[in-house]
Amino acid sequence: MQNTAEFVKKWLESHAPETYDMINDTCRPSQKGGFTDYRGLTDEYDKFFVYKTVSPEWNLIGGKKGMFEQTGFQVSDPDLHSGLLQAIYEELYPKSLTEQRFMRRISKKNSTIISDTMTSPMTSFTHGLTQIIDSKTAFDRGSSRAGERVIPEIRNIYKQCADKHPKQKWWTVNFCTLAVAQLSACELKKDFYTYIDENYPHMRDFLAMSHTIGNYCPVPAGFNAARCGPFAKRDYWDLTLQKIYQWYTFKGKDALERDDVVQNELLHQKGLPLYCVRWLEWFEKEENKTDRTQDGWHNFVDTLYLQDYVYTEKESGHELYEPRPFWEDHTWDKPEITSSMAEGDGDKTASLQETDRRLGEITQRIRMRSRRIIKALEDRTGYIPSP
Repeated sequence: MQNTAEFVKKWLESHAPETYDMINDTCRPSQKGGFTDYRGLTDEYDKFFVYKTVSPEWNLIGGKKGMFEQTGFQVSDPDLHSGLLQAIYEELYPKSLTEQRFMRRISKKNSTIISDTMTSPMTSFTHGLTQIIDSKTAFDRGSSRAGERVIPEIRNIYKQCADKHPKQKWWTVNFCTLAVAQLSACELKKDFYTYIDENYPHMRDFLAMSHTIGNYCPVPAGFNAARCGPFAKRDYWDLTLQKIYQWYTFKGKDALERDDVVQNELLHQKGLPLYCVRWLEWFEKEENKTDRTQDGWHNFVDTLYLQDYVYTEKESGHELYEPRPFWEDHTWDKPEITSSMAEGDGDKTASLQETDRRLGEITQRIRMRSRRIIKALEDRTGYIPSP
């Protein structure tokens, strides 16, 4: 059996690692014939919806022309099922960290490092769609023929779902999948994708980068879902880092009050706060620092390759290594990606452009961290890329 260094080196040699979709590593051959392979899909929207469509019930939705009439894609969450991601973690991060009990998911068959998809594509995608389609906020611009064709149909689907589930908020995974399946059946799927592109030119690239190595991080048990908050509205790692930074820079003397930042704010009174605190404390211990002059926060950022998420040079009003928000005024209390900057003057195009700019900034941060991680893996494995 090849060791992790050989496995990772082979991946670096055989693929374009900066843009490699980790979902590809979770694909398994279907037990039935005639199914489309996820790895053969080329459209980022198709890939996104197929990844979210893992239940056999969707076989019945699309009808004869539906894209989901034969599901069988056999794809899984890389956080749970990617052997490649596990090998990268083993190579990249200190064993004294990844072998801690609070960092591992242990079953009768195996023990794996717990992982987090850092900034969820689902949260930003669904909020973005709500901004351009929901009956209360959609921007019906006559210049968009695709929008004219697709919005009435989607609103009809949305109304059907809302009548059945009146308390449901936002575009759920199931609703998104249902909408695309039905649009595919009535040959409107292409118009739907075109309409998204017209409003958010960065959306495709964002979805493409969201499952690359730059958007994954090892985390303690009970951390992943809890840090996102209700309706996953805080599922952005710049916000996560703001609370972690607050814990590291806490000025009070009461340790319990410091840990309240983790339990009551970062984890929203859910998850396993004790494990999270032990995780953060690991970076404060002298024996876990490569640079003894560093404090715990600096060690946390450097060890987890998060330099692209902080200010690495002093800028006006900001401390060195202070978390850098994805956009100005992105805070714990204002987490939404959709912009309402122009509500007062009615310039809705400006609001859409600002939302798209935010998508582009998140995408760039992921890309920069991917490059940083790949360079570290090349150094560790001895791989020399071709010029």
